[in-house]
Amino acid sequence: MTASLRENTSKNILIRAIAVLFATLILLSSSPTQLLAAPTQNSSTRNSATEQTLPICEKGATNPDGTQRNHQDYALCMAAEINQAIAAYKNKDYNKTLEDIGEAYFGWYENSLEPASMTLSGNRKVKMEGRFTRVKLAIKADPGNPDVIQQLEIIKTAVARDAMVLDGVAPADSSESIGNKLLEAQHVEKADPTVQRWVDFSTAMTLLLREGLEALLVVVAIVLYLVKSGNKNLVKYVYFGVAAAIALSFLLAWGLSELLGGAGQASELLEGITMFLAVGMLFYVSNWMLSKSSGKNWSQYINGMVKTSVSSGAAKALVFAAFLAVIREGAELVLFYTASFSGGKSDPLWIALGFVAGVALLAIIFLIFRFGGAKLPVRPIFMGTSIMLFIMCISFVGKGVQELKEANVILGSTNLPWMEYYIPELGIYPQAETLLPQIILFVASVWIILSHTLRERRERREAEQEQQSLAKS
Repeated sequence: MTASLRENTSKNILIRAIAVLFATLILLSSSPTQLLAAPTQNSSTRNSATEQTLPICEKGATNPDGTQRNHQDYALCMAAEINQAIAAYKNKDYNKTLEDIGEAYFGWYENSLEPASMTLSGNRKVKMEGRFTRVKLAIKADPGNPDVIQQLEIIKTAVARDAMVLDGVAPADSSESIGNKLLEAQHVEKADPTVQRWVDFSTAMTLLLREGLEALLVVVAIVLYLVKSGNKNLVKYVYFGVAAAIALSFLLAWGLSELLGGAGQASELLEGITMFLAVGMLFYVSNWMLSKSSGKNWSQYINGMVKTSVSSGAAKALVFAAFLAVIREGAELVLFYTASFSGGKSDPLWIALGFVAGVALLAIIFLIFRFGGAKLPVRPIFMGTSIMLFIMCISFVGKGVQELKEANVILGSTNLPWMEYYIPELGIYPQAETLLPQIILFVASVWIILSHTLRERRERREAEQEQQSLAKS
């Protein structure tokens, strides 16, 4: 089999895998399905007294009296939206219920409470995201289920608890039931300034690490590959792509904010679209890396004869992959920073300190991988980089589907009750819409890795046999 034919075969495998993946997503998004089952939450104290008394809030960072809103204010505003959802649910207006829940999440929780909640222990952000998702799935699965109201009450209480902790008026180890104090009294206590400064610092640092780490891993993997394959001269173009992505992140974030209204659905839509672009690009790059770092290319490197050359088209693909990874995370980071620190209640100094601390940590991580990895053997770097990018593709496609579901672009909702544990940080959710494309990508990734590995072994045997024949002659 010639090298050209082998390369065409690899490309055909790649094209078919991507085609099957996106065909599956189109089918999933075109016709919503019923849930198999909906998880239920533990019971919580009902706050029915607040259902009629909490006023709907106007958007913004200030209260009607002109004071700056703190986390407790935002929690009460979110609770008022959920009260509307409960009232709509009781009236059997399920579409209105879902709309009100979406407003509670996108309009208040994600914009004003979610970023800071990432600093709380107990993985509070992920838990709250899961609760919002599950209650919406439960409504679609079984309209009229009385557990839905109970789940909505739990969300109100839990968010109120987190807001009190963030404002320093409740201990960090408080139970969720303490949130009832805020909901029932509807009295916001003054935030502790020391706690607020720490929350500002932690939020700024955590957001940067959360958004920057995935992009950093993609960039350092590409840089390491170029360095170890003898193409160090191309690394500067990757850095140029990263710099351009950082600059354009501000412009993209501004455009999305103007068009779609900030870090709500704008963020979800941005994440979903760019994640699918990143999946396609990283999948291509991973397959290309494997094809160039195995077989005869590997044998040639071992013999010290030549380097693995990178064509102009492949170099552009590598730079674009780094660009995509950074601009996706960068634009969302700008949106989250704008939502988290607008309104004047935050301390700019502590925000800046948190940002600098995050940059320093990312720089240290980059240097460890960049220069520590450069000292490792070539083959583990090539193989490890490709496998890591395949894994990130699988993670990205799950997150991308979930983001588009949140933005109501993908309408399917098929819960998997047998899947008790899931890892949102890795894009693994108990839903067929996310798992099915992930399984397809996993099978395609394994197939590509095995095909390259087997080809390399075959070529190595052929080379050994050829050397033995020459020795005998």
